[in-house]
Amino acid sequence: MQAGNGSIPATTGIPGLLLNICSGCILLQFWNPETPMPDKLKTLKEAATQVKSGTRLVMSANMQRSPMAFLREVVRQRTDNLRVIGVVGGEINIDFLVGAGAVGVVDTCSVTLGEFARTGPNFARYVVAGRVRALDNT
Repeated sequence: MQAGNGSIPATTGIPGLLLNICSGCILLQFWNPETPMPDKLKTLKEAATQVKSGTRLVMSANMQRSPMAFLREVVRQRTDNLRVIGVVGGEINIDFLVGAGAVGVVDTCSVTLGEFARTGPNFARYVVAGRVRALDNT
């Protein structure tokens, strides 16, 4: 068996089986050299079509790396009745989807806008109006 350096797979002597060793982990990969791997890259539009109405969408609280372009594309496609689950709360990502009318249920411990607002304004307005069901997962 030849040694791999993390980015270069090692051969195992078994056809189609590669071994990748990096940062203390071992990854076994099955590979058929005759069949090229399909391209997994998708446009935002193609990726957003995977989020259907009624889908459960899990996101974390983060003002810095929220996938806003992706979320705008989900809204453009008129996806609705999402159940959004905020892991460790939610921020602009969840508040945006709620304000766009794409959410039916929010399951999280809080929705804020970080240091800019104690409570997400869209979230608060929709919950008070009964347009979104809020579930507490603290």
